[in-house]
Amino acid sequence: MPQLSRFLKDEIESGAVNAWKILKQAIPDGQCKAVALRMKVSADYVRRWRREPLSDEAPLATGQTSPLDRVFDLVDAVFLVNPAEAILIVEAVNAHFKLLTEAHGIEGFNGSSEQRALQSAELLDKAAEAVNSLNIEGVTNETLHHLVRLRGATERAIFRVTKDLNGEAVAHPVQVASGSSAQQKGESADL
Repeated sequence: MPQLSRFLKDEIESGAVNAWKILKQAIPDGQCKAVALRMKVSADYVRRWRREPLSDEAPLATGQTSPLDRVFDLVDAVFLVNPAEAILIVEAVNAHFKLLTEAHGIEGFNGSSEQRALQSAELLDKAAEAVNSLNIEGVTNETLHHLVRLRGATERAIFRVTKDLNGEAVAHPVQVASGSSAQQKGESADL
């Protein structure tokens, strides 16, 4: 996950987030058929998602619009009608991913010092971005977005470190942050 964040940071700095580049990194070579079976499409279709789609800038490109492009379109459309709540779509995708990792037993850092270092670096990057943004720009929508990203990175880091150190179930960070109804009723929030 931290490597993807760095990848996305480079994409954002270049001025665009290209779904095809993300999918090229996320779907390993030779795994298009496996993804295609789960998505109920052809392997060729998945391979096309991993290539640059036809556009004015790339008139000879052989790629195709992907489901990730459609998610981006959905976020854009919702942002235009309700900017404050468009983040719910992104948070839902993050929550789904967290549930997947837990369901498959991916906890903590699985003893990987490299993963610990990457998580720490991501957390420090987000903290530096937030502090620098506040110092330079003051309180703006962009600085508030930096704080939200810092909170998310902090929650992920705390969740993984706690799992790694204790080796026991801990409350899901989304539930802790939002004060879920299970916690309010006194029920266990452990997953």
